[in-house]
Amino acid sequence: MSSKTEQLGGEVPEDVKGAINEEGWESDGAAVLIGKESEMPRLREKLEKEGRAVDVASYIRMHKEIAVPADEVEKIAADALKPGMYFIDMATVPERTLYYIDSEKNIARVRVDVFKIDSLMAGPKDFSRQLIDKELADSGFKNPGCVTVGGIEERIESVIWKSLDKHRKIVEEAESGRKEREFDF
Repeated sequence: MSSKTEQLGGEVPEDVKGAINEEGWESDGAAVLIGKESEMPRLREKLEKEGRAVDVASYIRMHKEIAVPADEVEKIAADALKPGMYFIDMATVPERTLYYIDSEKNIARVRVDVFKIDSLMAGPKDFSRQLIDKELADSGFKNPGCVTVGGIEERIESVIWKSLDKHRKIVEEAESGRKEREFDF
């Protein structure tokens, strides 16, 4: 415990906790919450509900969903898709949908609400794709444009769309089979 905290009798003043919890971000984008153990669930819920992030990388960590598991991606794209490859579906409004290959070779999806990313709000208000692309590149993401699948050059978004469509069909077939088994004739 620091000597300052010891001087305060082990308690952090409410105004200090409030300031840290309002603006509490580490340099790597991790959230910092200060409070008693009993206060943590409420603070975590507030952080997740608001969904705000200091930059695009932090936002992705907070909002990532697995769209297609790696074993299904492997059947379609073989070794063409590498971790960090991405494309952004700009047709989704007002959010943009980012699809990328995560470290386990899943296709991950993040619905990007630019209004909840401080670094984008600090820049020009046109929310151009270039702003998001720059932050993604700075974080190690790459948009190769095209990849080779089965000897054929394809746009990365085409390969990802095919994977998403195939996964959707697999899920629908499994759901349909489950419903048939549940129905009592």
